[in-house]
Amino acid sequence: MTASRHFLKGPIPWEGWMVRAIPLPGRALPVALAIWLWAGMTKKRTVRLSMMYVFPSLSISRYSVYRALCSLEHAGLIRVRRRRGHAPIVTIVMVTEQQPQPKHARTRRSHHSARASFAVKE
Repeated sequence: MTASRHFLKGPIPWEGWMVRAIPLPGRALPVALAIWLWAGMTKKRTVRLSMMYVFPSLSISRYSVYRALCSLEHAGLIRVRRRRGHAPIVTIVMVTEQQPQPKHARTRRSHHSARASFAVKE
């Protein structure tokens, strides 16, 4: 077994950042951790997320990554600059406990609640 040379570089804010990222739907948390990993390796809060270099070892499809980026962005955790044919450029937003979570942020609870609220009329 070979030792990995990658590690998460912190500190990653628990209350402001991780508490918001954990309940997000789908693969948002692994993508968030990959963003922090890449940011730690480059020593910058803004990183270019190349699907070829960042995500193959996580077995996450690019479509799942795009959905996760949208969830993280709506939660106010990252800013994403997108250009057709180019890797997204992601900036980590440093969130404090006092900042309210955006109302349009989708969490698992709200996502499932909305789905369950539909009634079928016969």
